[in-house]
Amino acid sequence: MLHILLLILKIIGIILLVLLGLFLLLVCIVLLVPLRYRLDGKGNQTLDSLEGSICFSWLLHLVSGQILYKEQTLKWNVRIAFLKMNNLPEEDTSEASPDVRTEEEYSALERQLDEMPEPEKTSFPEKQQASIEQEPVREETLDAEKKELVTDPKASNVFLPEQEFQKEGNSNAWKKTDGESQEKEKKKPETKKMEENTEHSDKGAKIASALQGIEQKLKETWKKIKYTYDKICGNIESLSQKKELLEAFIENEIHQNAFRHVISELKHFLKILLPKKFNAYLHYGCEDPYHTGQILAGISMLYPLTNGNFSVEPDFDQRTLEGTLSIKGRIRVINFVLVGLRLLLDKNIRITIKDGKKLKVQL
Repeated sequence: MLHILLLILKIIGIILLVLLGLFLLLVCIVLLVPLRYRLDGKGNQTLDSLEGSICFSWLLHLVSGQILYKEQTLKWNVRIAFLKMNNLPEEDTSEASPDVRTEEEYSALERQLDEMPEPEKTSFPEKQQASIEQEPVREETLDAEKKELVTDPKASNVFLPEQEFQKEGNSNAWKKTDGESQEKEKKKPETKKMEENTEHSDKGAKIASALQGIEQKLKETWKKIKYTYDKICGNIESLSQKKELLEAFIENEIHQNAFRHVISELKHFLKILLPKKFNAYLHYGCEDPYHTGQILAGISMLYPLTNGNFSVEPDFDQRTLEGTLSIKGRIRVINFVLVGLRLLLDKNIRITIKDGKKLKVQL
């Protein structure tokens, strides 16, 4: 029994060690295997002639890709193991076969149209046509007769019933209008006085309402001015307090040491990220030699950083622009990890992070 238990434990231990070894191997591959990249570009006189390409690969081209810009079109292709992704158009290998069925159907439709009988013309009897033509004439004659009866002044025997009612009521209407006109003449001076009084009262009310509106507007403007003044004073006081807090945070020695450490780590990290190979060529010229010399003076300030891998050829006679660029480099994940660990293990940086959170709450 003991031998069997020891054998089982031995097998389990071997399996665990193998899994641990595989895990460590994967971690080392991810951290140490570099991501290689290459960038190439060239141009000649115009923007249409610009061409460029970026290639990258990782772990013996297990992961690789390419980005190409040529003839104002962008193409890309990425491969992860056996999985491929790209934006390249698929080529159509299938040949377009002629559509025979459509021709046959077209010919069959033509035959059917030829065989179809022509539509018969509908004919009406002569009496029906005459009655149809006479109906609108009868209607027109009736309308004309009605108009003559209404408009003819000699036709005294023909009149509407409304006219009788108007003739009988005319005498009574004249009597009523005479009495009403007398009453209106008596009431005219009284109405004039009432209208004058109402006009004076309306003017006084308008003036009073206008004065009240002006008074309210003045009060509102005064309140707004007072509010803005108080707000400006409060903002000035809060800004002065924030300024004092920021000055105390920056002038602290612990925080200054943390800032110096961060700057030094960033410089070291940028040196690691710089490409291993860099070659560039530029041939340019302006219409005015003065501008050509100014551009050359600006480029010469950056020349020491290129380690002699950047060649410039100015042309003071004609206007031209052409050049080439080639960059090669590699990036490792372990560089990012080491920089992050060094920053987190620094005590000054940890204190600065805590103080920064407190300062954010106070602000």
